[in-house]
Amino acid sequence: LIINRPNQRLLKIEELEFDVKINKTSSGFNLDKDKIHFGKMPPGNSAFRDIIMTNNITKIQYVVITGSGEAGRWISAEPNEFFLDINETIKVKIFLNTPLDADEKLYEGKIKIYFYEILR
Repeated sequence: LIINRPNQRLLKIEELEFDVKINKTSSGFNLDKDKIHFGKMPPGNSAFRDIIMTNNITKIQYVVITGSGEAGRWISAEPNEFFLDINETIKVKIFLNTPLDADEKLYEGKIKIYFYEILR
């Protein structure tokens, strides 16, 4: 990930905490609002959560979404890079794909959202 890109200036980075509990014998949900919870699931499974993003500033933004932390490599987004026009709202799917060899425990990470201003 390149923080400073040609013709773009980094405006801010937002971090959303997430977690997932790997359990080989059961699945479950956690709908608490303190972070993005993917619940309890066996290794090799996946889940997704939707986030809604709105551009409330008076400039077009370029957005890049990545994962970080212990479980960050399991995170992907669709779309993961996009332009967000002035007053535009978009729904982004955040996917978590756990590997087959994941140990049974609680994993945590962050979804990092980079907002860039388009320079003209």
